[in-house]
Formats: sequence, C-alpha cells, structure tokens
Amino acid sequence: MSRLLLLLLVPLLCVFVACPHHDDKDDPGFSGDDDECGLSCGGASNSSGMGTGDESTTVGPNPTIAEGTLAPSYLLNSGPALPGGILDDAAMVALPGRRALVAGGFRTGNVAGAEAYLYSGISRTWTTVGPMVQARTAHVMVRLMDNRVLVAGGFDATTAALATAEIFDPNTNTFAPTGSMTATRGFHTACLLDDGRVLVVGGLFGSGSSAEVYDPVMGQFTALPGTASVERNAVKLNDGRVLLSGSTNTTATLFDPTTNTFTDIGPMNSPHGFFPTATLLNDGRVLIAGGRGNVFETSATDFFDPISSTFTQGPSMNLNRGQHAAFKLPNGDVMMLGGGDNGIVHDTAEYWDVNLNTFVMMQTNLPGPRLSLVAVELVD
Repeated sequence: MSRLLLLLLVPLLCVFVACPHHDDKDDPGFSGDDDECGLSCGGASNSSGMGTGDESTTVGPNPTIAEGTLAPSYLLNSGPALPGGILDDAAMVALPGRRALVAGGFRTGNVAGAEAYLYSGISRTWTTVGPMVQARTAHVMVRLMDNRVLVAGGFDATTAALATAEIFDPNTNTFAPTGSMTATRGFHTACLLDDGRVLVVGGLFGSGSSAEVYDPVMGQFTALPGTASVERNAVKLNDGRVLLSGSTNTTATLFDPTTNTFTDIGPMNSPHGFFPTATLLNDGRVLIAGGRGNVFETSATDFFDPISSTFTQGPSMNLNRGQHAAFKLPNGDVMMLGGGDNGIVHDTAEYWDVNLNTFVMMQTNLPGPRLSLVAVELVD
C-alpha cells in the first residue's frame, strides 16, 4: 500500500512575495485530528514564504506530521510530532525502507537550524541524525542514485544566501561537505537527471537566472550556459528532459540533459508567478496549478504536452492557491493542499479529477491553515 508523509509546516510569520480509481474521497477524507506521489523535483520545501512583500499573516498551531494512505482510499491522520520545533522552509526527501529525511528550516526566532531527523514509516518514530555541517533554510535536498542525499544552498543563520553543499549518508546517518555551487542560491529548485547528475536552477536573493549541474562522482558543480528564471518548478519528464515553469511571465523552459541546453517555450495561458505546483501526470503531461501571478494568488491551471511542447488551459481550482502542496494519487487524480490567497491561509484541500477534468473540494479540512507544506511518498 502506498503511503504519504506530509510535513505540515507552520511559519510563525509568513511573508507573501510581492513579486486504483475510487469514488469515496469525500467519505474518509481527512481526519482533522489536532494531536511523491507525482511530486515535482526537489525544491526549497516545495513552496516557501520568504520574500519582499508587505502582506503578512500569523498562523498556528504548532507544526505537525500527517501520514496517510494513497490507495485504495485516501486517509490522512496525525502522526508523531516532529522534534526540534521546525517552523518553516525545511526540506524533506524520501529514502528506501519507508523512511524520510527532514533537515534544516527556520526555528523559533526565524533562525536557520542545522538539525536533521529521520522518520520511519514502519515504526512511525523520529530519530535525530546529523546535524548538518551548516545551518540552512530554503535549501534543496535531492536523493542521488546511490541513495545518498545532496543538500545545497539556502540561507544561513544570518540570512545570507549560501553556495555550500553537503552529502547525507544514510548508512552512517551523517553529513559531510561536498563541492560548493558556482553561485549562492536560496528558494531554488533541483532535479535528479537520468544520468545521475543533479540540475540546480535559479533562486531568490542570490543567484539570479543561472543554472548548474552537480556530478556526484566528482563531487563538483559546473555552471551551465544560458539562463533560467529566478524561481522555477522543475519536473523531469518521461523522456528525461526537465520542464521549468513558474515565473512572473508566461514563459517556460525545457532543459535537455543530452546537450545541456535550455529552450524557452510557451506561452502558458496564465502567469503562475512564484510558488505554483507542477505535477507529472500518468499520461506524461504536467499539471501546473496556482501560484502568485502578476498581483495576487491565482486559481488558474495549465497542462503541458511534452510531445508538442505546448500549453493548454486547464480548469480553474475552486480557490486561489500559492505556497500549497500538490501530489498525484495512484488513480491519477492530483490533490491540492493548503496554501494562501492574498493574506488568507487555507486549511482546505481539493483534487483534480482525471476523468472529469475538474477540481472537487474535499469535505473535510487539514488540521489547520497551512503554508509551505512538503509531501513525499514513503517507498519500500
């Protein structure tokens, strides 16, 4: 049975950037207890809230973990509390053996931490590991082909953007330094390529529109020619190319790892701005949903067709959402969780019905309003 681990991060102060099929989802729903999935490639906690805008909101309660089944029916129940008081912008990655690594993120006082924890979906317990070599938040974590984890960039305890990187070894549960990136990056995105390298793209408050690749054999980063947007979602397509989407305009980009080149494509039908989600569908298309558009969050969606390299307009979500989480259910539906809309933080969820091509609201809600959610599928 597939299982989902959802890190329900709750920022104490989130600043919005100005810039098999079942029919009973609404029956079991979410438990509402207070006590991967078609996920995009690794990014800074999937969606993040640090920025330069003037709209802010305080939300609670404390961060919690939820674990749920993805088949044959969808359930979400509270799990064991995450130790360490992570508040926002941590990163999480699934490891074999139904485990998940959570590291970094803001702590009380909005200070980046170096703490790291390993979750077991078998015993449903947390184990303290590490710590990381350097405290960081808004970083990326990507599981390599040998199951080690690359940790790169982010912001340190002084909020300075980082170029440093490190490797987590799941055999020893320790972190060790590796080569630094060619640019400082925070709120960037990263994606494991079919050849074992890692593509790292963009970021805010540091790198601008640049990209590079990490070679895990050499332990080195190499800058790539061409440019990519400051803030992107990265989704590896079935043919090995990577779709980069999400910016204040309607342009998207394709990265070809065989030539190390970027090609602008589009336009998308809506500017998805910062913090949309991008989900690889069962038919090979990509669903891009929400985000902060030119002014406020949007409910708009786009479908990307990798065969024609074109976008078609999708159905609107029921609510505007940015900084939300999205994951694909085994039947092909895509769930949208939480997020914000012009200062309002959602505790609601809805899903895109693959057969009806429409969004349906869940009848029960999350345990509280949530931004910067992170979701991974626990794997054997």
